[in-house]
Amino acid sequence: MSHKRSDEMSRRDCLKLGAATVAMLSQFENMAKGATSGGDRKRRVLILGIDGMSPHLLRQYVAEGKMPHFAELMRDGDFKPLRSSNPPQSPVAWSNFITGMNPGVHGIYDFIHRDPATMTPMLSTSRTLPPSKVLSAGNWEFPLWGGGAELLRKGPAFWT
Repeated sequence: MSHKRSDEMSRRDCLKLGAATVAMLSQFENMAKGATSGGDRKRRVLILGIDGMSPHLLRQYVAEGKMPHFAELMRDGDFKPLRSSNPPQSPVAWSNFITGMNPGVHGIYDFIHRDPATMTPMLSTSRTLPPSKVLSAGNWEFPLWGGGAELLRKGPAFWT
């Protein structure tokens, strides 16, 4: 039988925190005090999100002096570990963070979805669109223009 130290995280906590987005909120003084064109002062926020980083390990490495730049960000700005989504997976957690909505609203539940028409797996967050014009040369096709990517996440991003 294994015994866990009280300061160790459980496997479940590690998985939840590992999948969580960890945000460093740093309000840099020169940005916050910078004058705008109208003479008004605007406070600005830089959000540094690191996918899969454990806040427990980050605090440990900062305390050991292994991450001095993070120590400075934590001291001069702010540091808040975020709770993960349900399910605790990166595309779901980032979509929650970006929209402020849950998966039932933004529609991202996993890394992959299945295409109902073909039953084949597809990326859940976006879809690639074929080019609208191609040049065919034998068995080769060269895209000339068009195409692109379509965002499948519903709901506005907080920065809009």
